[in-house]
Amino acid sequence: MTWDRIQRQEAILLEKIAVLVQRLNDPRLGFVTITAAKLSRDKRYCTVQFTVMGSESEVSKTTRALAAAAPRVREMLAPSLQSRVLPELRFVMDENVVKESRLRTLIEEVTAERVDRAGPDELMDADADAEAEAEAAADVEAGADELGVDSEPDAVEAPKDADPGLDGSS
Repeated sequence: MTWDRIQRQEAILLEKIAVLVQRLNDPRLGFVTITAAKLSRDKRYCTVQFTVMGSESEVSKTTRALAAAAPRVREMLAPSLQSRVLPELRFVMDENVVKESRLRTLIEEVTAERVDRAGPDELMDADADAEAEAEAAADVEAGADELGVDSEPDAVEAPKDADPGLDGSS
């Protein structure tokens, strides 16, 4: 994957902002993790996504603290950033982590319901069947690799020693 200039700058911003936020001495800041930095096309704005461990009140306190600290972080960022434009920072809660947690909870609930309905023995049999199928597929692929055969051929090729008169070109 090749990185373009904006992606490189986003990676640099992410690293530097994460370090600077950890250095802030604001008691309102909870356990913050900077997860992403997205630059606008004109590079004037940077949306910084973060996550916070804790309750809703701790999340809201941290969000307000980061919004208040944005100018200070930008000021501390300026000397180390080699760019014509110093982006304005906007801190936004990363909702992907919350969604992932909710999805994980739903999957666990569905799995628990399946165990209650089907019984653990039936689920174990289904899991064993799935594992056996995966192992068989891996064995077939490994055997094809040992023989030098492509397990998924892209196109069918004519044999090299085929009679040239058979294709009607002579």
